[in-house]
Amino acid sequence: MFKTLKIEGMNCGHCAGLVKVELFKIKEVIDATVDVKNKNAIVKLEKPVDFEVFQKAVEDAGYTLIQLI
Repeated sequence: MFKTLKIEGMNCGHCAGLVKVELFKIKEVIDATVDVKNKNAIVKLEKPVDFEVFQKAVEDAGYTLIQLI
């Protein structure tokens, strides 16, 4: 299962790295690719994760989760 997270506030590779670190703290996350240019992250999951869990991870990295697709 894949989910796309639309993230506001990222503008460099360091930003992407911070988001990726926080996403990997979610136990259901198998893989994550963060794309600064498209302002999103594509996450591969073992099982569904609530919006609020992703929102907290992105906020802990210092950014804002706009949408979960």
